[in-house]
Parts: sequence; structure tokens; C-alpha cells
Amino acid sequence: MAQDATLEKEALDLFTEALDQPSGDRVAWLQARTGANPAAQSRALQLLVSETEGGHNLRTGGVLHDTEETPMPERIGPFRVTRLIGQGGMGAVYEAHRDTGDFEQRVAIKLIRPGALAEELVTRFRHERQILARLNHPNIAHLHDGGEMPDGSPYIVMEYVEGQPILQWADERGLGTADRLWLFNDACAAVRHAHQNLIVHRDITPGNVLVTDKGAVKLIDFGISRPSQPFQGEAVAGPSAARPIHTPGFAAPEHVGGADANTLSDIYSLGKLLEALCPDATADGDLAAIAAKAAALAPEDRYPSVDSLMDDLANLHAGRAVAAREGGPFYVFSKYVRRRKWLVTSVAAAFVALVGTVIYVTSLYTMAQRAERAAEARFGETRELTSFLLYGISDDLQSLPGTLNVRRDIAETAAKYLDILRNAAGQNERLLYDYAVGRGRLGEMMTQSGGINLGAPDEGLAQYEQSLPILRTLAAKPGA
Repeated sequence: MAQDATLEKEALDLFTEALDQPSGDRVAWLQARTGANPAAQSRALQLLVSETEGGHNLRTGGVLHDTEETPMPERIGPFRVTRLIGQGGMGAVYEAHRDTGDFEQRVAIKLIRPGALAEELVTRFRHERQILARLNHPNIAHLHDGGEMPDGSPYIVMEYVEGQPILQWADERGLGTADRLWLFNDACAAVRHAHQNLIVHRDITPGNVLVTDKGAVKLIDFGISRPSQPFQGEAVAGPSAARPIHTPGFAAPEHVGGADANTLSDIYSLGKLLEALCPDATADGDLAAIAAKAAALAPEDRYPSVDSLMDDLANLHAGRAVAAREGGPFYVFSKYVRRRKWLVTSVAAAFVALVGTVIYVTSLYTMAQRAERAAEARFGETRELTSFLLYGISDDLQSLPGTLNVRRDIAETAAKYLDILRNAAGQNERLLYDYAVGRGRLGEMMTQSGGINLGAPDEGLAQYEQSLPILRTLAAKPGA
């Protein structure tokens, strides 16, 4: 038994390394391994031929048939086998129905061929059934049961998924990028649930993500994976002792190199799945950045968790800044502007209107200031002219004979200018004082006894009546 286990391990190692070679060179590469154990080399060639001609590893639905015919069992446990779904180098998957008479149940059963797994992997397969039974998620094919055939071949009973691989399903329906991303997000949700239960899928490929006719995503075929912590009582073997089969093009570099897979390996595979599902991702800088970060060659450069990957997908959908883009402040601001275009437009319009209003009000204020200065200048000129008429030219003409009519015209003109001052004075005490003094001067010119007056005592009295009340009011104010 130990010799058979060693042989199987060597064959699996050779087979896995052959899968890393270009498809046309794999057989020649194996045949050139002259230093290998001939029996292991022959067994690896057998696995490779089965894998190449079958086109897939074991799947829980929708696979091609292997060329090697395997007798289909009539029953597996409490299930009646109805047809072969597909088979590969490791075994076969059958459609079956519960045959106990209590209730109807349609399932897919993965049956491992006798001798296809070393004893260590058979033990791990049994442990895996217990772990996978804990997974309960709408996007994961549920594990119903498991056991062993009379010859010791292990099997697991899974939910039957009638669907197509995700790429085929999306292509046949001509889905756009947005709808493809919804499918991918559901696949991520399934992987996240597995990781939360300490399960690493290890082989996330388009063929292992099926979509039903109703558009439900189902993650299948967790393979011979193991949890992130060893099972109780299980020795931790080196990479070559239980090197897992993986799909070229979707396996993380460290996994291909022989290191055990972990959650970051699954994230890499998700990144490759995203690239395959959205081949036009390069046209979208944000989407390209998400795919590139998920599928980064160095594990430390990838998303640290499926949650962070899904957060960036949500950012992309909502038009927010994508963390993987690392675009800086201007990029973040531009995303905000695009996301809140109506708000930014409204604020910009309000700002323009505010600026326009400020310019208009400033213009009006400037015009008012100019008008006020012009008015003050006119008032000053009026005051000076009134003073000149009342005190300057009038006094000079008073001593000249024959100037009575001229002095009366001057008095009337001065009275008009005084009315202008009164209308403009308002509550300006300085202008009110000038007005009252001017009226008093007109009263003197009309009624003064010493000298030649204008001979209009009644008018002179009227001038005093307009002057005196204002002077009294001004004199009564504090500080006058």
C-alpha cells in the first residue's frame, strides 16, 4: 500500500507539472522525463490523455466524456444512477435519484476511480466531505451526502446543477459588461462564504462556475482541496506529497510552483476569471485595475480578501473611486463630480449666479458712489454760488445806484439755489445750517434799515420765518 501511495504521488506530481506546459508539448514533456519512475510516468501519461481527451476535470454537471469507458454503477448508496454526466482521469460524475421511496431527490454524484487517489488523498477527501457539508450558500452547490463504494472508492453527493459554464452562458446571451459583473459578483460571494468557513476552493475556473437557466450562479467542484488549517490528527505533508491538480491559466503562480493554495490563490483565480468574463476590461481603466490587482503575480499585491475585491466592484458600480486605481485626489474628485453631476451642476449654476449678482451689485454701488460724489460736488458748487450771490456780488452792487432790479434778480436766483439746498439737505445739519443762514441773509437784503434794501419787507419777513425755526432746532441739540 505504501508503495502504491508513493507511485500515485509521483504520477500526480508529473501530471500536474505537465499541465503547466503548452498543451501541444505536454505528452513530449512527459516522455522526456527519463529520470522518472517508468510506472509513475506511464500513470501520468494515462491521466494526461484522459484529461486532454475529456477536456475537463470532474465537474458537477456539463462535462465532456472521457474516451475510457467506465462501467456505470446501478446504485451508489441510496441513489439510483440514471446517466453519466461526464468523466475524467480521476473518476466520473453521474446523475442519480434517491431510490428509498421517502422523497424524490435529483443529485450529482462524484465517484473517484479505484486507485486514482493515494491513501493520503482519500483520507483528505473524506475530511473534505465533512467540511463542505457546512457550506450553506445560494451560490454554492450544496453537499448532500457522501460515502464509499464496496471497493473503497469514495464519493460525494452534490446538488444537481443544470446549467452552463459562466463564459458560455454570458456569450450565448450576448451579455454586456454590467450584467457579466453581476454574475462575477455572485461567484465572489460564494468564494467569500467558503473562505469564511476556512475552505479554499483551489480550482476556480469558468467551468467550475455554472449558471442556471434562471441566471443563478453556482460554484461547484471544490476538488481535493483542504481547509486553511490541517485536519485534527493529520500530518502536514510537503507540497510534493499531495500536490493538487489545478487548471493552467487560472492557478496562482505560487500554487503552480508547488506551494499550498490559500485564500490569496483563490483571489488570483477570481482575477483571471474576471479577465476571461470581461475581455474588454482594458477599455475601462477602473475595471482593468480591479482585474490586475486581483490577479497580481505577487500575493502581497492582491486584494487581501474577497470582501475587499467585492468592495471595489461595488465602488465601480456606484461610480465611486476604485481603490485599485490609486488615482490620487484629482481622480477621487472627478469621480465625485460624475456621481453627483446634478448637484455639482446646480452648485456651479448658483455660484455663477452669485458671482453675477455680486458684479451687478458692485456695479450699482460704484455707480451710486459716483453719483453721490457728483451730487456732493454739485451741492458744494451750489453752496459756493449761493454764498457768492448773497454776500459777494450783492454787497458790491448794493452801493451802486440803479442796481435795484439786478439785486432783486440776484435775490430770486439765490432763493432758488437755497431751495435746492433744502431739498438735498435731509437731516444733514451742515446743509440745514447753510440753508437757514442763507434765508436770513435774504431777509436782511429785503428789510435791512441801514443801506439800500430791496423794499420787500413782507418777503424779508417770510425769509426770516423759514430761517429761525431751523436755527433754533440746531441750537437746541447737545453739543451745539
